[in-house]
Amino acid sequence: MSKVALNAMREKTRKLNVRNRTDLSLVEIARWFNPIIQGWLNYYGKYTKTAMLAIARHFNQTLVNWAMKKYRHLHRRKIKAGRFMENIARANRYLFAHWRINWIGGFA
Repeated sequence: MSKVALNAMREKTRKLNVRNRTDLSLVEIARWFNPIIQGWLNYYGKYTKTAMLAIARHFNQTLVNWAMKKYRHLHRRKIKAGRFMENIARANRYLFAHWRINWIGGFA
């Protein structure tokens, strides 16, 4: 996977502005973003899935930022928000496409 493709995928997650969509629940974000992640995994991950780890980490960080904005008790507490999202990921492993293949790390 090229650096241009990685940057384009990161730009797509930034452009969709997931971190500021506090009106959505995590399930709604998963329903909205899963086809995109699954498409990337199918296309880019066919031969080198490990190249997708950087995008999985980036999206997990986006989810941490979303949680910090959504929940008042996580505001300005990045490590606590990372642990919160990691616990959700372990409990709901099938919520996001990249969590299904055990790419849960990179939250904190």
